[in-house]
Amino acid sequence: MSPESRRLVEASQTLGAAFLAGYRPHVRCLRGDRRGPVKIEPCGYDAILNLESLIWTRGAKFPCWRLVQRLKCPRCGGTAVELAWLPGGSRAERAAKDLYQCKVAAAGE
Repeated sequence: MSPESRRLVEASQTLGAAFLAGYRPHVRCLRGDRRGPVKIEPCGYDAILNLESLIWTRGAKFPCWRLVQRLKCPRCGGTAVELAWLPGGSRAERAAKDLYQCKVAAAGE
């Protein structure tokens, strides 16, 4: 996904709308930059987050652009993370889950 389309998804959608559109959040830890005279070992941990769990904890109306501010790497504890929205599973898979809260949130936008 290009940076322009990533910004578009983050700026215009909620978690519920991203779920209905089929996006999956992919996160990567950015720890490992050289800060001053001390070199920090890179972490590089990455994972595809479960969007359904994020909706359970944050709510379907939670803005996608705020999600990166709430994430912390489980391996190193770093808060410098990069979030990308990838196209996800089929429409049939999403329809089988039938998250009512997502449909209500998307209808209200």
